[in-house]
Amino acid sequence: MKFTKTALFATAMLSAAGITFAQDFDDFDYSEEPTTSFTVGGNFETTARSYLDEADHEIKSADDVSTLHTEANATGKLNLNYSGLSSDLNAVIKFDKNTFGEHPEDLLDEFTARAYLGNLLIEAGKMRVVWGKGDKNHVVDNFNANDYTDYIFPDYLDRRIAEPMFRAVYSTNNDVKFEAVWTPVMTADRLASSGNWQPKASKELTDKVQSAALDYLKKATEAKVKANQLATEAATLQATGDTANLATLISNNAATLVPYHLDPANALTTASAAIQEYVSATEKAYLTALSNTGSLTDNLYPDTYQLKYGQAGLRTTFTAGGFDLGFSYYYGHYKQPSANLSKYSAYVEKVLSGAEISESDKFLSYDQLQVFGLEGATVFGPLNIRFEAAYNLTDDTKGDDPWVHNNSIAWEAGFDMDLPISNINFNIQTVGKYILKGDKINDSLYKAFDVDGDANDCYTNNKIIVDITDSYRNETIKLDIKGVWGIERGDVVIMPSLAFDVKDDMTLNLSGLYIWCKDEDSEFDGWQHNSFAQVGIKYLF
Repeated sequence: MKFTKTALFATAMLSAAGITFAQDFDDFDYSEEPTTSFTVGGNFETTARSYLDEADHEIKSADDVSTLHTEANATGKLNLNYSGLSSDLNAVIKFDKNTFGEHPEDLLDEFTARAYLGNLLIEAGKMRVVWGKGDKNHVVDNFNANDYTDYIFPDYLDRRIAEPMFRAVYSTNNDVKFEAVWTPVMTADRLASSGNWQPKASKELTDKVQSAALDYLKKATEAKVKANQLATEAATLQATGDTANLATLISNNAATLVPYHLDPANALTTASAAIQEYVSATEKAYLTALSNTGSLTDNLYPDTYQLKYGQAGLRTTFTAGGFDLGFSYYYGHYKQPSANLSKYSAYVEKVLSGAEISESDKFLSYDQLQVFGLEGATVFGPLNIRFEAAYNLTDDTKGDDPWVHNNSIAWEAGFDMDLPISNINFNIQTVGKYILKGDKINDSLYKAFDVDGDANDCYTNNKIIVDITDSYRNETIKLDIKGVWGIERGDVVIMPSLAFDVKDDMTLNLSGLYIWCKDEDSEFDGWQHNSFAQVGIKYLF
């Protein structure tokens, strides 16, 4: 069972609808009239989504649309912005089902304070920072985690989780920028623990832990039954005064009863108390295990709100020979866990026994990660070209540790161009990853459990992502068709949307998602029944 096989880690590629975000700034001009301002804005959106697959959602009849499994949701954001003489303050308050449910910390979605000190910008707060010049996909952007609980988002930033961080950017007069970022803690990727968008590998892990819990309870039940049988037999022998057979009974179960200090030489007078103590202990162990099954996964994941999970990075960007270029270095951890399955049975038994759990007891861990990145962008004729490349360095440089990710290289490259037809813009990208020293995985005794293992011994993962947009009637009608093709694993995803400006700042959006997977080894096999149609209305203010 590979909790972190490629299928789980490449989920970001499905969402080809994002926006590239650059936190650029201009030097503060002290010659302008000093002004301050405060603005309030935001949006409100209501959506209804119907899943179209009959297999997973128990549709009684494919012709009866009233039986389609449907979800409705309402979300809102309030943007507060204050601009001072040489500083500004921005806050975003978010309202949705998660902020009033599992993640109340998301109510304050962002909060950023900035100070402009000549060529130096200093920022602090709960922030989103994006590195890389890729368009809607990145391989050098690592600070913010992703929220995959719903999986499909309208843009890249909306699925990123804001992180408490500090940031400084120094811009020279030659447009060379130096950037430093530090976060004291790390937020892990959010994965749905149940429902339509729970990753397949996550579900397999949950099933495996529950299976181990059932095995433990089975053993506890058997011990409880045996204790009662032993007590009954001993009571009968005591009642009849059969000291010899009582001593034999005790001797045959000595290993079981040793912890209860039974003396076989004085069985008649001590057997009852010792065996009853054994009965009581097994009953307690069984009830403790039973009561702890519900909380088995509460303490499963490591606590990343510790300084040892802090993140740091350096980046420089500049222009040379018609290219916008950048180099970056990131130090942190993977944001989805690796599973050391040699420890999980002991972990389950320790939790069910009620013992205190330390971080070292947990069989899930977030691998340490260093990323050396290169990024670039240029214009060649009608083409806007972008690319990124990353070398991912972990503690498993030899590639022979099945519980830690191997080193890998990743890339993103593509272009967009305006076509001389209507207002069509054509965007195509390739996003890929290659896991180094795959031969070490193939030669390992733990190949089936290796966090990078693949059923088909395929250690590359390439996708082609296409995005075609068009607009009509003075851009009051917008068409967007996105597609993803997983080359090695045969996944196909299509996401069309059509937006109508109804009136003022109100927009009606009709959208959908279609997923097709070649077989059970496909990357998105866990979501192959999640095709849906959606309607939404959004109002900006």
